[in-house]
Amino acid sequence: MAKSLCWCDLTAQTLEAISARPVDHHGDSSLAKALDLKHYKTDARERILLDLYVMTLAACKERKLTPEKTSTFFSIVKANHFKAIEDLKPPTNTGLTVEKSFEYFQQLMVMHSAHRPPYSVGIFTVAETKDLTEWMLATYYRHYKLYQYAFCKRVTLDVATDEPGHIVEMFSVRFPDGVQPLTEALTEEEHNAKLEEERLAAEEAAKQAEEEAAAAAEAARLAAIEKEFAESIPAEVGEKVDTVLEKRLAVMKEELEAQFQAQEATLLEKIAALEAKAGA
Repeated sequence: MAKSLCWCDLTAQTLEAISARPVDHHGDSSLAKALDLKHYKTDARERILLDLYVMTLAACKERKLTPEKTSTFFSIVKANHFKAIEDLKPPTNTGLTVEKSFEYFQQLMVMHSAHRPPYSVGIFTVAETKDLTEWMLATYYRHYKLYQYAFCKRVTLDVATDEPGHIVEMFSVRFPDGVQPLTEALTEEEHNAKLEEERLAAEEAAKQAEEEAAAAAEAARLAAIEKEFAESIPAEVGEKVDTVLEKRLAVMKEELEAQFQAQEATLLEKIAALEAKAGA
């Protein structure tokens, strides 16, 4: 069900009072009092709103609209403006696009241009609807971006700069493990050389580990062969081999003892000869 905007903001008594006291762009107007714009002299946004309202009433007066039509169109302009800026707040500050805003304005005008209760009320004629729409396009929508800019909520950011040395003194910077400060960082050439050195060291370590593993495997293979060979010799053969080895070792021992005795006798003879020569 459509809600008529007639007499929503300006009653017949208010319009009569405004008409009795001319509405201008200077001083404390009766329109500002009626709409509770108490700070329009110091608040730029209230000043802009008052200018828009004065301009709207002037357009209605120029077209000699009745108080009912004047009140209705005034509320349409006001409702359309606040709809356009209702989303103008951080962080998006988007608001309605001009196309969406004009579409909303047309809906409001249609709701008050055809008498089809309870969906719409016939306040404006077709000619008046067209004329007032053209007026909105030539005034409000011509400066639509300026209205959005004026009513956009601003966020002020204060930025202070300081010398790098002072910043280091103010804050104790702790770097994660493995991360060096820029003053101690390597150049690209040094970094690449270090990476190459680490790569070669890793290859050498891998090669050495491979060789050690191969040597261990070969030793294990030989030990297994020796064990297998020892286990394959019969016990009797082993005993005979041990006996032969014992006899051979005994013979070698006797031969070595005889050699030692002969060498000792020769050495004693030479000593005796030297002593004899020395006594003569």
